[in-house]
Amino acid sequence: MSGFDWETFMRSLVLSLALLIATGCGGSTGQAGGTPAKTSLNPPAGPFNGEVTVTFTTDKPADLFISTDGSDPRTSPTRVNSASPATITLKQTTAVTYFSRTPEGLEEELHTAQYVRAGGPKGTVSGVVVLGNPTAGHAVSIVSDGNATPLGPGVAKTELPFFIKDLTSGAHRLQAAADLNDDGKIDPLRDLASDAFSYELDLNDPAKASLEGVKLYLGASKPGLCTIEGEVILGKPIPRQALTVTTLDPAVLRSGNVDAQQLLSQLSNGYRTFTNDTDTHYPFQLRDLDPGTYLAVPALTGLGASASINLVADLTSIIFCSANGIANSTLRYGQVELSGTATWIPASPPSGFVYGMIAARKPLSLLSQSLQVVLMPTFFVQAGTDYKASFGGEGLKDNGAFQLRAFTNAGGADPFTAGLTWALNPMAPEPAQATFTATPPSVQQDFTAQ
Repeated sequence: MSGFDWETFMRSLVLSLALLIATGCGGSTGQAGGTPAKTSLNPPAGPFNGEVTVTFTTDKPADLFISTDGSDPRTSPTRVNSASPATITLKQTTAVTYFSRTPEGLEEELHTAQYVRAGGPKGTVSGVVVLGNPTAGHAVSIVSDGNATPLGPGVAKTELPFFIKDLTSGAHRLQAAADLNDDGKIDPLRDLASDAFSYELDLNDPAKASLEGVKLYLGASKPGLCTIEGEVILGKPIPRQALTVTTLDPAVLRSGNVDAQQLLSQLSNGYRTFTNDTDTHYPFQLRDLDPGTYLAVPALTGLGASASINLVADLTSIIFCSANGIANSTLRYGQVELSGTATWIPASPPSGFVYGMIAARKPLSLLSQSLQVVLMPTFFVQAGTDYKASFGGEGLKDNGAFQLRAFTNAGGADPFTAGLTWALNPMAPEPAQATFTATPPSVQQDFTAQ
C-alpha cells in the first residue's frame, strides 16, 4: 500500500491503548474517572449511653455497605446495603465497618468506627432487688432519694428489676424496702430495708451519666455469705422494749472471756425490732455472715415494767451457717419477773451522786448450757450510813438459778461495763452477793452489798 504512514499509525494505536487502560475502558477492572464518595457519620464514633442511632451520609449519590458483626461489608451476606443516607441503631459496643460505591463504580476505602456503650440512658439507674424469705407476700418498693416506687409483691428467692430515670448530676441514694406490716407505708422502724446504696452521676461524662447492674439485697445475703433466720419467743408480752439479735462465737462464750464492749457494739449493729403489748413471737434475720459456727444472742433493752438489759445465750443452739445457706434458730425467754432492793454499805462515804448496776446472771453450768444476763440500772439513795436502790427485770428463765451482784460508780468505776463483764464471765473473781431461783410468775429478792 503506497502512501500509507505505518510509523504514524502504530504510534497513534499505542497512544489509544494506553488511554483506554488508564481510563478503565475496554474491559479494564479499574475504576472510572473521578473520585469516590466520602461518608460522614453522625454522631461520630465514641462513647454513648443507652442506645445510639448512627446516620451515614455521603457527599454525592452512592450506595452504602455496612457491617456491624465484624464481617467484611465488601463480601458479607449480613451486610447492610442502602442508598445514602442510611441509619443503624446500636445497643452495645460495636465496631462498624463501611464503605460507599458511586453509580459509576467508584469505591471508597474501607473504614471502621468504634462505638462504645458507656452505660444506660443518661440520668438513669437500673438493676435488681434480690429478695429473701421475709419479703414473701409483702409489697416491695425501690426508694430513690426518698421517693418510693412500687415494684410489686415480694416472692422469696427471686429478683425484681427496677429502672429509675430523670436523675440529675450529683449525689444520689438508693434503697429497697418491704412493707412488712402491710400498712401501705415504708416505716424504717417496722419494715425491712436493704443497705443504702450511694452513688454519683455526671450527665456530661458518658461513663458517669448512668448506672446499671445495681444489686440490692432485701432480706437476703450477698453471694458466698450466709443467713440465720428464726424467732425470739417471750414467755409473756413485754412491751416497749428494743429487741436486738446478734451473733457470738460459742468458743468465746465457753472460755468466759467475752468482751463486754465488743458485745455491746455487736448488739447495736444487729437485727432490731420493737416489742408490743400483745405479741410473744418475733421473727428475726441476720444476713451477710461469713460461713462458720455461730450462737444467736437476743437482747431486750428499754423501759418496760422496769429498766433493764436482758440477753440470752444457749449453747444447745449452736448454728453452723454455710455459704449461700440459711440456718435456723429459736431463742426463748422466760416469764419470771424480778424485783427487789439492794442495800449498799460503803467502806467509806462516797462523794457525789451514786448510781449503779444490779447484775443478775444465770451462768453456764454442767447442768445447764443456757446463760442469761439481766442488767438493771438504778440509783442509790442514802439511808443513814447505808444506800438503798430498787431494781427490777423481766423475762427471766423459769426455774433458773440466778446470782446477783451490785456495782456502783464509787471511785470513778463504770458500773455498766463492770456489771456486764461480771455477768458474762462466771470465772470472774467477784463472788455473787445473793442467789435465788426464778420461780414463776415473780420473785422478790432483797440483798446487801458491801
